[in-house]
Amino acid sequence: RDLHYPLRRQRQMCIRDRVSTQSTGEMGKELVLFLFPNFPPNWCLFVKHLVIKGAKVVAIGDAPWEFIGDDLRKDLAEYYRVWNGEDYSQIRDAVNFLQNKHGRFTRVSSHNEHWLRLEARIRTEFGISNGYTLSEIENKQKKSYMKTLFLKANVNIPRGKVFDSEEELIEFAKEVGYPLCAKPNSGVGAYGAKKLKNEEQALDFYKSINDKEYIIEEFIEGSIVTFDGLVDAQGEIVWYGSFEVPKNIMETMTAKDDLSYFIHRTVPTDLIEAGSKIVKEFEIRNVEFFHIEFFRKTSDNSLVALEVNLRAPGGNTLDMYNFAHSIDLYSEWAS
Repeated sequence: RDLHYPLRRQRQMCIRDRVSTQSTGEMGKELVLFLFPNFPPNWCLFVKHLVIKGAKVVAIGDAPWEFIGDDLRKDLAEYYRVWNGEDYSQIRDAVNFLQNKHGRFTRVSSHNEHWLRLEARIRTEFGISNGYTLSEIENKQKKSYMKTLFLKANVNIPRGKVFDSEEELIEFAKEVGYPLCAKPNSGVGAYGAKKLKNEEQALDFYKSINDKEYIIEEFIEGSIVTFDGLVDAQGEIVWYGSFEVPKNIMETMTAKDDLSYFIHRTVPTDLIEAGSKIVKEFEIRNVEFFHIEFFRKTSDNSLVALEVNLRAPGGNTLDMYNFAHSIDLYSEWAS
């Protein structure tokens, strides 16, 4: 094992930490680029199972080599550390270096919402066909675009629209009534979302958003239920599951309270039907996970589509699914 300690490169302003555990130039072996594989910590299991299945895995990250964990240090063929993952020039230099040394990548993955655009940008620039291009991912992360596909899938959605003026916001409020839910058009879950209870709050909110694009929706009372799963290369669902968040997630985050959720052992039929139609409409493919959120309305128990995330459910959720369903989703994805 040849360990190269951190070396500052003035031109690229990055650090390269390298370990050579596999020889280069191995023909016929899948070559995977994994981005920031040490977060969350259990994501190292994706790398482990890729290696078990015979793939060669190299990684780019911003954590020091010494801090990425024993499993990753053992399983990675090479680790390239950058100073700043948000600086694409550093990422480009890292990809060029790794690809020139190891060969053309067959897959780029992170399973992290924050890095999906980076994945797509790398695929687009370096001609890697397995996965979404930059133009595809930019559209599919917009909540307004999601609504159009939900409607094509014949799934219920909350009334809502992207607004460009204070007048549009107030006019929509008069149409549907308070409370309203305002959230970034491009964003994850309840991050940045606000519950607007009256006109005064709506006007104060409008003054605070600057030029950021927001979408406004009617407020839905109910719990959040998910339809999570994995598709094969052709987009066929090979596994699905569901969990439920019983408490209002927006109010939980606003109050900085603890978040709790639980896995359903059996997925309700209406959730399978709605979720499957959305997977087809979104053209989810290329051995990818999906995480689709719905409201289960308190008033009539019906489903209302909320958003689609083109990645695995985060945190420890995959481990919870593995336990509840007696499966190993890290291994299934790698297969």
